[in-house]
Amino acid sequence: MILYVHGFASSGGSFKGRRLKEAFGADNVLTPTLPPVPDEAVALLEGVVAGLKERGEEPLLVGSSLGGFYSLYLCAGHGLPAVLVNPAVKAPETLRRAVGVNRNFTTGETFLWTEEHAESLGRYDVRDVARLDQERIMLIVQTGDQLLDYRDAVALLPRAAHLVIEGGTHEFERFEDVIGPIGDFHRRVRTSSP
Repeated sequence: MILYVHGFASSGGSFKGRRLKEAFGADNVLTPTLPPVPDEAVALLEGVVAGLKERGEEPLLVGSSLGGFYSLYLCAGHGLPAVLVNPAVKAPETLRRAVGVNRNFTTGETFLWTEEHAESLGRYDVRDVARLDQERIMLIVQTGDQLLDYRDAVALLPRAAHLVIEGGTHEFERFEDVIGPIGDFHRRVRTSSP
């Protein structure tokens, strides 16, 4: 099972979520739409993970941008494998730039993002990577990300599998090109699970 964790001002119906469902089958990919409030988003994700664990399933997290940040938190707490796509590893700092009214890229709905929301992300910060099994993490970044410096994620996770692609954007151009490597990584971590 793949649990796709979308980014800031996005939804489970985003392009990446839809593309993952097309590639791996709709029954094999969960794409919940997260509330914009960080505490509510993490509570929703924790509930999904708990439900999957009760069924004996260990999901592969595929987190994009802020979803990559949340995925790192879930990795640390649950030992889950993850693929991080242009992750916002410094989300408490970088999302201060978004304070104000924002529009969801997928749904068009507006929402208020406050300084308190940005600050609350600090509760989920996992820059102390000692709690992470980096061998179960794949980092996929594009060097042309205009919002985040890809080198921050590479430096944070030196022992993770790295796929660094020249050029691109924060939205991750040609996401379909990394579906194969995501599938390969998923098979590898499943066969190496205890």
